[in-house]
Amino acid sequence: MDKKWAETYRKQVRFGTAAIYIIGVAWLFFTGCELFRTGDINGTWWLFTIVVLGLELGFRFWKRNQMKKIQDVLYEECDPFRFKEIYEYFRAKTKKERIKSLYSIQISTALLMQGYEHSAYELMNQIDFSDLPPRFELSYYDFMRMYFSCKNDERQLAKVKGVFERRLGNAKAMERKLIIQQIKYMDLQVAVHRRDYAIYDKLILECTSDMTRMLQKVSVYMLMARTEFGRGNADKAKEYCQFVLQHGNRTYYVENAKKLLAVLDGQEEEEQSATESVQWEENQLYKEKPDLKFFDGRKKYRRRQRMNYLLWITFGYAIGFIIYGAMGLKLHQELSNMEVEVWLWGNRALFVLQFGFLGGLLIAGVINGVYLFLKVISKLSLAMKIVIIVFTIPFFLVAGSISVIPYCVYQIVMIVKEREKKK
Repeated sequence: MDKKWAETYRKQVRFGTAAIYIIGVAWLFFTGCELFRTGDINGTWWLFTIVVLGLELGFRFWKRNQMKKIQDVLYEECDPFRFKEIYEYFRAKTKKERIKSLYSIQISTALLMQGYEHSAYELMNQIDFSDLPPRFELSYYDFMRMYFSCKNDERQLAKVKGVFERRLGNAKAMERKLIIQQIKYMDLQVAVHRRDYAIYDKLILECTSDMTRMLQKVSVYMLMARTEFGRGNADKAKEYCQFVLQHGNRTYYVENAKKLLAVLDGQEEEEQSATESVQWEENQLYKEKPDLKFFDGRKKYRRRQRMNYLLWITFGYAIGFIIYGAMGLKLHQELSNMEVEVWLWGNRALFVLQFGFLGGLLIAGVINGVYLFLKVISKLSLAMKIVIIVFTIPFFLVAGSISVIPYCVYQIVMIVKEREKKK
């Protein structure tokens, strides 16, 4: 069932992506023709542009909605086994190593929630994060937060906390909220294991008010159960354990709750982790400097982004050169038949090259303008994006046309510099 659904989703995404690319090329062609024919942009162009943008935004909304359904398998249904099966299928079907890495992040999280901590840790550390967007660094450290919490390793958990604190300065509003939440969870974890109930009582109210997803609730309720057990409140501990059993589904939290209930019922003795007694006893350990492993550079990712930009510009220029070159050839023939003196160059080849050069520059400029436009609005809210789309597209198209050559030169220079540094 999951594989069938995953395959359907994959085919729909591939079809939608291909359709968007085709529509984008058609938009570029139409824009070029319209500018060549009239020298201006009319109402038809605006209507076409709005339709194209609407389709793009609609496709993105659909993908986001479908992805939420997949994420809900783990974070709402608490079923890491189904979650892992879906992403293993996605990973098996893709040939791109970068995309496989994205799927491996999800698989690692699923393995951790199944209780296979060592396997999850090994898989996560095999991922090449240098070829992934910077936002996935937080995914790595969030995984490490959960992993070292499971292992009761305060020394490493302190480093993760330091990384999160460092990232707060440049984080966007939503990202900042998530980071603060993760820091609270780490502090709560530490308080529970140190049996620092004063800190626990302060943090637990904040953490429970922030909980929006079932997996978060299950993990926090398990901490609450252990805390009440340490306090000697057996009834409360049992109540929290029952919540974990009811909602934890197939996560490792359920097994932990069963073990704690067995201890509470006198069926088993509590197991004391040797690692726990060593790692959590010194308060100073929680103040260590962060490990900035993945903040040292993103050379591979940046280089790939620059190369992709240059490829799109080259593609746009080639399309523009062919289209406008053909238009120039036709125009030259018509002017020659009418025995009209051709402006600037009478030679047919030079006339066609002139049109092709300017047309290629125009289309490349449009692509550059769209690129700059998307780069500027990427960090803005949805409302601001809509306002900017409606009122500033012509500005970005003009700016893109003016800056396309210097920006291409800049990208080439940066690629050369980064390659020299690597040597």
